[in-house]
Amino acid sequence: MIAKTLSTALWDYKREKRTAYRARWNNASKLGHPCVRHLVLARTTPVENIPLFDVHVQFRFDDGNVLEGAVRDDLKASGFPITQDQRPFEWPEYEISGKIDGMVMIDGKNYPVEIKKVSPWFENTIKKCIDADGIISTVAVRQSMDRFLWMYLCQLNLYCLMSNSERGVFAFKNPVTGIITFAELPLDYELGEQTLQKAEAVIEHMKEGTLPEHCADPRICGMCQFAHVCKPPVLDTKGEDMEIILDDELEFLLDEWNELKPNRDLWERIDKNVAARIRGRTGICGKYRIGGKWTITPEKVIPEHVQAERKSWRKEIENLVLSQDSEEKTESQSY
Repeated sequence: MIAKTLSTALWDYKREKRTAYRARWNNASKLGHPCVRHLVLARTTPVENIPLFDVHVQFRFDDGNVLEGAVRDDLKASGFPITQDQRPFEWPEYEISGKIDGMVMIDGKNYPVEIKKVSPWFENTIKKCIDADGIISTVAVRQSMDRFLWMYLCQLNLYCLMSNSERGVFAFKNPVTGIITFAELPLDYELGEQTLQKAEAVIEHMKEGTLPEHCADPRICGMCQFAHVCKPPVLDTKGEDMEIILDDELEFLLDEWNELKPNRDLWERIDKNVAARIRGRTGICGKYRIGGKWTITPEKVIPEHVQAERKSWRKEIENLVLSQDSEEKTESQSY
């Protein structure tokens, strides 16, 4: 009873802690988002129409804040304290606002710092984009097709512009190993210009009361909190209409399903749960495209009293975040 009491109280607290808000200006952390329509909706959708994120996300947010403090402590103990933490940044001309994690002084110069909590899988993706000198490559990040890493780059690059800094630095913290990976980002003026043009496009659409065209990319639309407002005509490669499935619990199950495949016994139990949830459905759930097809067993091999069970669903799940040359498709017979 003690464990259940504590668990219930904690989950209730995290659930109540969640809030939805409408952006007043263009958020620096979001301007790297590939869909301008998403950025406009983030500023125009009434707050009552913005769904609360899943409670699991609140746990991750809070854990990230704790880890951010640990990174600050480590850097301070190493002789490089972070100053100006959570300093507000605003660029009225482009209606851009944000809060920088801090500045670090090296050789008499201050550089903006962004601290990010990263999973071991994400850490591997990041390391592939960092050269031997610790420089993170804009080209490599673009080629990685990871939109979250791209948004990080755009955010820090904006802070470099707004603070007149020639470069910034990332501190990527892996909570599993405790290791911090640092990556230096030289100011990229071309990327900055592209980001500012996107901010201008958002402002123009808001003045005109219009919305940009749908991006119609299932990898983007499937993870969008405004999909229910946007109603994108997302199509898969087969030309079928796709359902945007806003089901955080199902996406959480799909994440586990994807990560636990090597552990076959545990994976099979989750696989059965996933199969039951997606039976007969074609759509996008988070970063996963789900679908399948009905198969019918010939009647001659099934006794008459079980004829109703002869129809089954062969599921297909694809992780849309993976690049095309490393796509993983899984097919298995459902029930």
